[in-house]
Amino acid sequence: MNMNESRRRIVLGACAALAFGASLIAAGPATAQQKMKVAAIYTVPVEYYFKVPDDIAERLVIVVDPMLATGNSAVAALSRLKEAGAVTIKYVCLLAAPEGIAVLKAGHPEVPIYTAAVDDHLNDHGYIIPGLGDAGDRLFGTK
Repeated sequence: MNMNESRRRIVLGACAALAFGASLIAAGPATAQQKMKVAAIYTVPVEYYFKVPDDIAERLVIVVDPMLATGNSAVAALSRLKEAGAVTIKYVCLLAAPEGIAVLKAGHPEVPIYTAAVDDHLNDHGYIIPGLGDAGDRLFGTK
């Protein structure tokens, strides 16, 4: 079970009539060449899986993510959803960094961002400071 699956189960428990899709886009390390092009690049998004309902253009799409750090994976996920036909999209997260909010707003200015809290900044590794730690580790007690 990955983070996507755990979020799906939580939301499905509250809203059984919803249709679900899945987008697994993880942050991979940026290459030296990518870092030279953009000073603030920490990671690059890598897509592993993508499946959404066929009628996505007719649906309200709510992207649920535990944390918005660099914003790179979020921008990639929203771009992929739009390629699949999504029109009405909202982004929901528990915690965000100002840098990630700026990146997401620049990439998809029409998508509203809903977050419970905005922390101070990202560190040199692209982690939210002070942050909550790794969401998967917290959920599954792996660290």
